[in-house]
This record gives sequence, structure tokens and C-alpha cells, in this order.
Amino acid sequence: MNLAPKARPEPSALAKGIAQSARPPCRDAHAHLGLLALPMLLADTVRDSGCKW
Repeated sequence: MNLAPKARPEPSALAKGIAQSARPPCRDAHAHLGLLALPMLLADTVRDSGCKW
């Protein structure tokens, strides 16, 4: 009788792709730039490719 805990299965290729496609929140994406982040946030919003609100 095997009483050891079961190992978690490896995530599928689809699960890995979904995890890598997650966009960072806009609150943290350009936080290190201070006020210079405003044009970057505007560009991300217009293009809908950078951070997410």
C-alpha cells in the first residue's frame, strides 16, 4: 500500500501559455518611473497591449 502523497501533475502547454500571457497591473507596471509613467500608461491604454486596469 502506497501512502505517499501524490505528486502534482505538470501543467499543460496551454496552462503555461496562459500563465505567461498575463499582463501586469497598471498600478505596478511603470511605478518606478514616477510622473514619467503617464505617457507610458496612456500608450498602454490606447494600444491595449501593455498593462491591464
